[in-house]
Formats: sequence, structure tokens, C-alpha cells
Amino acid sequence: MTYEELLQKLAEKNLAIRDLTPEQVVEEQVKDYNNSIGNLNESDGYNCERCHNKGYVSEVAFNERFGYTYEKRMPCKCMRTRATLQRAKRSGLGNIITDYTFDKFIVTDEWQKNLKEKAQRFCMDADAEWFFVGGQVGCVDCDTEYFNGSEWKRIADYEKGESVLQYDPTTKQGTVIIPQRYIVREAETLYKIQTERNHIDMVLSEDHNFAYITTKGNMNKKPFKEVMKMHNETTQGFYGKVETAFNYSGKGIDLTENEIRLMCAVISDGHFRKDIKLCTVNVKKERKKERMRQLLKGVNYKEYKKSNGYSEFRFYAPRREKEFSSYWYGCSHKQLEIIKDEVFNWDGSVCGKRKAFFSTSKQSADFIQFVLSATGSRATLSVDTRKEKPCYVVLHSSYKSTVSMCSTGGEHKAQITPIIPTDGKQYCFTVDTGYLILRRNGRIFITGNCGKTH
Repeated sequence: MTYEELLQKLAEKNLAIRDLTPEQVVEEQVKDYNNSIGNLNESDGYNCERCHNKGYVSEVAFNERFGYTYEKRMPCKCMRTRATLQRAKRSGLGNIITDYTFDKFIVTDEWQKNLKEKAQRFCMDADAEWFFVGGQVGCVDCDTEYFNGSEWKRIADYEKGESVLQYDPTTKQGTVIIPQRYIVREAETLYKIQTERNHIDMVLSEDHNFAYITTKGNMNKKPFKEVMKMHNETTQGFYGKVETAFNYSGKGIDLTENEIRLMCAVISDGHFRKDIKLCTVNVKKERKKERMRQLLKGVNYKEYKKSNGYSEFRFYAPRREKEFSSYWYGCSHKQLEIIKDEVFNWDGSVCGKRKAFFSTSKQSADFIQFVLSATGSRATLSVDTRKEKPCYVVLHSSYKSTVSMCSTGGEHKAQITPIIPTDGKQYCFTVDTGYLILRRNGRIFITGNCGKTH
């Protein structure tokens, strides 16, 4: 504080400089500085009540050699914390220190409660020197697939920097993120879960965090070793249900609703000439003819009625493609719903609440399964190899999106079988939410990610 500022402060208190001793002048300077507000918190997000974010605190000091009182400023203890935050930021860890706190640690199981309490006691004990938390890493086999934002890939083929699909149980939202870790470990035995109607297909390690829906409708996790014990020792089997669907939304694609619906028809029944967007759709069923006329309203097209009962529609398509490419995974949730509503008018069949989509394109079948699962429905993907060219079949059920492992009487409960992994390994990711969306043999499921060691 300058001399002029000190005079002004004293005037506010109806005092003059002559009314104070030298020691009192210094005390006023110290008090004024310590009460002032700094702005270091604006750069590092840390708020210190001791120095009020200035980084220094002031105190009255006495120079014994020359015999006078003066103001002494010293670095606040918070500067060590701020330095740690800056190092964390430079290392790429960002706000991990402020984001991962005891207050934000969510307790859902008893073991998590015990772990949190012991960690808090350790932090309060000034004499404690170390604290260790260990957990087994376990997850899935090499043939389990992850979704990277544009395609499904074997987890054994993961490449550094790729994204994976995580699940948030509070919002039921699936989001594509880069995982914190990709883990590969040796494995002698894994366990295959398969229901009688093949609705789920998983291969897990016994220490895997098995995710399931409780009888109250909440998602929970339990070590798979405990799940197996409950399943095998009870007649009906493990009561938890496996979730197979989620909500997903991309940034949106640059097509209108009608253009999206028209492209469903084009990809199903369209043919292109040379390298242009001129498309021909040749259909015989009256419902398809009428649907084409509806979709082509406002579009310059020609319809040629043939003697064999077919109608040929010629027009310029919004896009020149015959498969649902990676472009379509950018659809917003609303656009995915549009495709879900339209696609069964073309390459599909409907029987009550059950629908089926057929395609000789694995890429298109993968996408349609994703559309159904990402809009809250259970969908399985299978391949029919009875003909010369394989046909991929996506079965959609508008019933519950969960699959039960148990059955009344136990006759049809899921089978859990020990197997030897083909490559002798197990794989996993670590993601922010602790839950992954994976697929195996065309069966999508939501499961926990691996354990952690700190």
C-alpha cells in the first residue's frame, strides 16, 4: 500500500498519520493487504481463503539490528497447490485434480464405501506414508468388438488414438471418446454366457465388472465371479438383466428428412448409371410404388410402367451410394429415428412387434443394427449362409431392451461355459463413466470396464 493510499484509509476512519505509532501504521498496511482480493483463481481454478488468491500473505515483522517494525510478505501455502495444478495442466492431465475428488466419488457398492472411508482416513493422517489400492484387470476376449465412431472392430485390433463407445447409466447416453487406457493381459480361462435363444453372447473373465439391471430398474456392477456363483447355485439363475440398447446422437448430416427417407429406398432398391447421381429404382409391390411417389414429390423424376408389373423410377439421388457408409454414423438422434421408421419399408419385413432387415452388405447391416440399438431397441445381427452370397439379417424387437439370464424353473436359464481364449489373452478399456458398449457375434451389450490400480 502506498503512502497516499494509507492516508486515504486512515481518513475513512477519521484518523491522521500523526495519531498512529509506527507499529500501528505497519499493522494497518498488513491488515489492508491481507484483506485485499487477488485473481490467481481465474487461471488455475483454486480458491484460497487464506491469501484471497494473491499468492502472498503479510505480517508485522521487527528488524532487531536496526530496531524498526516493517511489513513482511511471504508466499502462501496455496502456491504449492497451484504449482501442482500447473504441472498437471502442462502434463495433459488437465483438471484431473479438481475433477476426481472425494466429493465427486460416487458410491454404489459396499466395497466402494469402505475404500472411500479408508482413503479419507489416510489423507487425514499426517504420519501415514503410503496408501495402495489394487484391483484385478479383467474383461473380454479377442473377438469382442468395440465401436470407434465409424465401424465395429475386434478389441484385439485396437489402435492407439482410436475412440470407443462408453455408456452413462444416469442418462443412458452412449458417447464416443478416447479411452484412458487400453489393456491387454494373459488369460488361461474365460467364461462364455449364452442364452437359449442367443440374445446375448459374451466371453468374460471371472474378475470382470459385470453390469446388470436390478429388479428396481437401476444399473449396477458386480464381479463376474460372484454372478457365476449366484447363477450356478440357484435354480432360476442370476436375477440381473443385461442392457443391450442406449441413446446416441451424432452432430447431424446435411440431408433433409425426405432426403434421408429417399436414400433408404435408393440404398435398398436403387441402381446408378456410370459416375453420376442418376438413379433407377425398379419395384413391383404396389406399396413400394406408392411410397416412391410420396418420397419423390417435389423432385424431378420420371416413372415408367412396364408390362411385367414393375414400375421404374428415374431421378437424381441426394447421394451416390448403395451402402450405409461411415457418413451415416454422423446422424443426430432424430435422424436415426427417421431411418428406423423408414428402412423397413424397403429391405425388411414386419410381423407384429418384430421386424427384420435383410441385406447382402455387412456394412449396411452393421449400421441398421446400430440405428436400432442407438434409439433404445434390442437388435441382433446374424448371417444366413445357405445361399451363394451371404445375407445379413438384423432382427429388431420393440419389446424390452434387456435380456434376462434367469428363467422360471431353471430349464432355460443362460449357460455359462468355461473356455480357453484362442490367443491366450483378455482385453479391456478404461473409460470415464466406467461402462462400455461392446458387441460379440452380432450381440450388443453394455458392461463394466476394467478394474484400476492406483
